[in-house]
Amino acid sequence: GTTGYFINDVPMTEPFYSGGIPDLDTFDVDNVAVLRGPQGTLFGSASLGGAINYQARRPDLNSVDVHVHGTLETVAHGDEGYSANAMVNVPIVNDVLAVRGVLSHRSIAGFVDNIGTGDDNSNRTTINGGRIQATLKPADGTDLNYLFLRQVEKTRDAGGVEPELGTFEKSTLIAEPFRYETNIHNLRLDQDVGFATLIATATHRKKEFSGTQDFSTFAGGALLAFAPIAFLEPGTIKGDSFEVRLASPVGDRFEYIVGLFHDRTSEKISNVLDAPAAAGVFGSSVLLEALVDINAKESALFGEGSFRVSDGFKITAGGRLFHTELDSTTTTGAGPFTGPVTTVEEGGSSETGFSPKVALTWTPNDDVMVYGLASKGFRFGGPNIANDPVFSIPSQFDSDSLWNYELGTPLTLADGQLLLDGTIYWVNWSDIQITQRSPSGFTYTANAGKARNRGFEAGLTSRPVRDLTVQSSVTYLDGELRRDFVTGAVVIPEGTTLPGASK
Repeated sequence: GTTGYFINDVPMTEPFYSGGIPDLDTFDVDNVAVLRGPQGTLFGSASLGGAINYQARRPDLNSVDVHVHGTLETVAHGDEGYSANAMVNVPIVNDVLAVRGVLSHRSIAGFVDNIGTGDDNSNRTTINGGRIQATLKPADGTDLNYLFLRQVEKTRDAGGVEPELGTFEKSTLIAEPFRYETNIHNLRLDQDVGFATLIATATHRKKEFSGTQDFSTFAGGALLAFAPIAFLEPGTIKGDSFEVRLASPVGDRFEYIVGLFHDRTSEKISNVLDAPAAAGVFGSSVLLEALVDINAKESALFGEGSFRVSDGFKITAGGRLFHTELDSTTTTGAGPFTGPVTTVEEGGSSETGFSPKVALTWTPNDDVMVYGLASKGFRFGGPNIANDPVFSIPSQFDSDSLWNYELGTPLTLADGQLLLDGTIYWVNWSDIQITQRSPSGFTYTANAGKARNRGFEAGLTSRPVRDLTVQSSVTYLDGELRRDFVTGAVVIPEGTTLPGASK
């Protein structure tokens, strides 16, 4: 995806092939920052189009606190769902050490009926998890925080529908379940060094996932005699990231943040095409098996500074100098479609680049602010996981990048009773990554040349009386491909609406 997700500035997304993003509940969250546009300067390659950063509430060093929360819901054409959350905060040593724990459970109602398996509301999902935070404050100006997050998401049957069967219906010979498990350990030090704050973090993350798809119509239905045929994709992702930042005090005429970042991630993903009925013919139920082993590194030097030229005029400039390396090995086992010999295919890429950001801000008074911004975003390339024996899927897809230009103004009018926020923007996107599907049904990623998006956003908040707030907004966007894109035997011409965008 183009949006990076973070908790306490800790990345929950991988830089190239995602193993699932934790579906965080905002229960016991201090705030959520939604940062629009490229955030590559401070957040790196996972934030091509923006970043969402959850700040979990830190432990209270002085008081015991308990909080519970629950919801019930019913869904039209579906069943019932509910959620339950609980938080406990316990000081161990007043003003020095405290622990805060959160447990969450969500049961999300299903609404898709699978005619083939006879399972109504088959796409129901459960999410279980929680987090533990511990804060140690051994001295004034020193904060040491530990965060552990775990979440398991299970969906009984993928919720894609087949409109020709009915609005909320699908038909597969087998259920298509998937499961995501995330474990994150993070240690963070905030140290006041007088002229600035030193922030150092170390994170270890592990994700496990598995998915099943009904591939009984694989190869145009030529193998229906062996149905049901399942496509299985289990995988494991492990990663370690380290970051050191130095941030100046807020409010100085010159404010800055500089830092170093390093991440290493390894992934092991299997693709297995399994048909139990084929065992009697081929001696094994496995028709196709490929193991993809990926190792990637990202290192970066970044910084951003703001200088107040005068009381109303500020210049902000920053950038991120990065280097990425990625190596992949695909091992395809012998089988009915691949022949009697195991094959090994190796690939890799490396890239060095710079993502700049420049902004000008004019604030003539407390009610008016006008800004102009130019920023660049970058996203990792990577290997394609799928292996189709009857179609040549590209082994790699390239990185993509974009330039974002915007002009905006938040205004306070009518003595604070009206708030107007307007932005116009223009985005130039190069080598856009687009998900494709091979004739046999395998998904992969390809680069689609160039795209452009332009538009405006405006929001109006009115407070006619003290206890009443009325909000309205309008958005216009015009996104289109700027170069012909060839997919299979089809040419998608220049000028076509950007995939995933409506005009």
